[in-house]
Amino acid sequence: MLEELDNGLRVMVVKTDYPDVVSLQIPVSVGSRNEVEAGKTGFAHFFEHMMFKGSEKFPQDVYSDILKIQVSITALILQTIYTNYHLNFSKQHLETVLEIKGDIFQNLKYTESQFRTEALTVKGEYLKNNANPIRQLLSAVRNEAFEKHTYKHTTMGFLKTSKKCQIKWLTVKSSLKSFISLNMFRSLLPCVDPNDTIELVKKHWGNWQRGDYVADIPVEPKQTAAKYLHKQSEGLPGHWLLVSYKGPAWQPTEKDRAAVDLISQLYFSNNSALYQELVVEKQLASQMFTYNAETKDPGLLHVCKS
Repeated sequence: MLEELDNGLRVMVVKTDYPDVVSLQIPVSVGSRNEVEAGKTGFAHFFEHMMFKGSEKFPQDVYSDILKIQVSITALILQTIYTNYHLNFSKQHLETVLEIKGDIFQNLKYTESQFRTEALTVKGEYLKNNANPIRQLLSAVRNEAFEKHTYKHTTMGFLKTSKKCQIKWLTVKSSLKSFISLNMFRSLLPCVDPNDTIELVKKHWGNWQRGDYVADIPVEPKQTAAKYLHKQSEGLPGHWLLVSYKGPAWQPTEKDRAAVDLISQLYFSNNSALYQELVVEKQLASQMFTYNAETKDPGLLHVCKS
């Protein structure tokens, strides 16, 4: 069952065979792709952290206590193009969870102390990720490959600009509200009546006003020559070679992306002739893999080996 509310929020209810278990998915069409302001990156990622701080009605300690009792899994998936908040819980707690999440999305509240603490957490996550040589290489290659598009930075953003953007937090908070027309709220339910569920969503989410902000994503100019980057990371072992190709965006009506995915598996997966020769037979490399992120705009197909 699919229904769009007056404010633009789309609600999908799908019945499953899991007894008494509800999986709530809240995808928000905001990611690092939307960080178009020069010198400001890491907004989407930082907001994701702050979304667990509660609201006036449900402060962080109350929110956390309720989730400990009622929710089995609470997590999120942060991508370049969207952020997905998801929870699994017993169906008897459906309205409580809808009420809490709806209130926090609309009335997020936090203290300066919470903000500063989370800023340190984000910094620690950035440093931990960049202790990985592959992550360092991928970040450096994206920065080199793109001139104007926001794919130039990862979802973590650039450390120097992330620090600056965090003091502009209210800008991030208001921006998320403006994307309500692009959101899709999905519940996977076993024995709950779809119509009743839709009414609960309207009750707790229906008063959020539709936003009208649309990010002006810069168009990346066509690359006319090959680029080369040599990155040295002191203290990190191994030698890595990353070859990246500009590839097509994911479009449901086009075959280009599917064709590139198929080619990458045929030529670079564990079963490919190249992998068998370099890794298994001649042992010139210890590993090789391909990575092709799903993107709304033309992105990068990576082939990496060490």
